[in-house]
Amino acid sequence: MKLISKIFIQFIELLFYGNYWIAFGALSLFLQTQSLATSRLIFGWPEGFIFSSTLFLYALHRIIGLKRVQKFTDKGRYLVIQKFRIHILFYAFIGGLAATFCFFQLPNFQKVIIVAPALLSIGYVIPVFGKERRLRDFNFLKIFLVAGVWAWVTTVVPLVGVHSGNVLELFLIFIERFLFIFSITIPFDIRDLKVDNDGNVSTIPSKIGVQKSIYLSYFSLTAMIVISSFLFGSGVYPLGYYFGMLLSFVTTCWFIYLTPRQSHDYFFTGVMDGTMILQFLFILLFSTFL
Repeated sequence: MKLISKIFIQFIELLFYGNYWIAFGALSLFLQTQSLATSRLIFGWPEGFIFSSTLFLYALHRIIGLKRVQKFTDKGRYLVIQKFRIHILFYAFIGGLAATFCFFQLPNFQKVIIVAPALLSIGYVIPVFGKERRLRDFNFLKIFLVAGVWAWVTTVVPLVGVHSGNVLELFLIFIERFLFIFSITIPFDIRDLKVDNDGNVSTIPSKIGVQKSIYLSYFSLTAMIVISSFLFGSGVYPLGYYFGMLLSFVTTCWFIYLTPRQSHDYFFTGVMDGTMILQFLFILLFSTFL
């Protein structure tokens, strides 16, 4: 049993801290939007780019971030990342090569709309500003940057070129996704309070407190489902898609409610990041049977 337990933990750590889990999250949201526009799932160069570029950026982010959290590397996720940093660098290298190759296979219109979020993502990870600062090191910017880039890449990129609706529909789908990512990023800012305070980075939880941040997350999710309801009523969302969004709303609210009681990173990296995959699976399930 000890051997099985050890193998299972190693697999989980590879999945989470090798950044495959978050890459599957990005791919899931991309496929979710794609299925809305085309009524089918397609696995091609755009999907390969989304997965591999996420793998590359988050692996690089973890390695560069270690330099900022040296006093925390003796425990938790930082200890695991420190232990397997060579492996993570290798994953970043492979992800970077794959992302570069996939990028040059994309249609020109997708290349153009990917450039801006790609540059912002690089600025988020690499210290290109004065005093070796990254975009995430600017007060309050981190959560809006994450939500904006993720929403753009997982809605605008798959929809432009295939979406037959009007600009308002595209805008509402983008805002809905922004609100979802914003709501599930707040728990990570709560988790990182000590680290961000040590780095003199102000975040929403450090400014308004944990409980008010939880309320803000609820509000963001509620606004998300209001937009989903409007899109369903307007005929943009099919019944199965909307039911999947409703179940995602309920389960994500529950996980956010649990956030202040959690300390293990498996909850944040596994469960909160996993809400992206879960939303896609809910929609896939209901769309199949309804």
